[in-house]
Amino acid sequence: MKQFYFFLISALMSGSLSAQMSSRSFVPFSPVNAGGGPRFVGATQFDATGLPTFGLYGIGNTNTETFNEINASGKLSGYIRPFKGTIKGIPAFVDINFGFNVNASNTDSLAVSTILFPDVGKNSFSASTTLNFVFGNKPNYYLVGPFYEFANKTIKGRNEDSTRNFYTLNNSFGLNLQYLFVEGNDKVSFAISPYLAFLDVPNPGKEDYKYLLTGDEDSPLATSVNSWGAKVTFQYNYFQIFADFRTVKGSEEELPVSGFKGFHPNIGIVFNAEIFEK
Repeated sequence: MKQFYFFLISALMSGSLSAQMSSRSFVPFSPVNAGGGPRFVGATQFDATGLPTFGLYGIGNTNTETFNEINASGKLSGYIRPFKGTIKGIPAFVDINFGFNVNASNTDSLAVSTILFPDVGKNSFSASTTLNFVFGNKPNYYLVGPFYEFANKTIKGRNEDSTRNFYTLNNSFGLNLQYLFVEGNDKVSFAISPYLAFLDVPNPGKEDYKYLLTGDEDSPLATSVNSWGAKVTFQYNYFQIFADFRTVKGSEEELPVSGFKGFHPNIGIVFNAEIFEK
């Protein structure tokens, strides 16, 4: 049986998401106000104007791939908020997130997950935007908002004695549902984000993609793959646990690669280290 070995090289684009989904993040926990709580916590209602406008984070994470290989990974993530205020009396803000993901290694056994998940692999870039509406009163807040995420990744692999490479473009649309509890210096958040994802392998690279996965450049393997899923995330201050569950749609004729069609999980943890917020 032909064996192929994947590793990622630098992303072609530079600049969201996990983010993930890799670049999407929780409300950053901004510096405290004179009352001892985050500035976005008003007397009762959420005060979006008290949120930081931009920030940058250094992130260390492990996921399904790195758990198996006992390898660390890292990510540089940031955000910009072009709007902070109210919409028809409801506190609201717009998040534009970006993330650069760098993992230590990749393996052939998780090649399909490497293609499907933006935050699995050695290098990737993602960007997302979310419109958040905030309900509830201190200390319990509920955030609801639609989001869009774009992710790009370049993949280089070897099948027997031939080295090939291709890149993927991933577009995701979904709804973010988040609960946020704030009491003093303790901030706890739980979120569920159902989504639809559309992955495409553009030219040049389609033939290399087919060859690396099937050994045949003319394989009927689909270069556009649709999936649906949900990401579940729990965060306490700067520590985060996530689980991304995705189901790939398609027939056996379209996806003649073992393990491509069907259910795919990606589970991991994230440690955030604030670089700056303003």
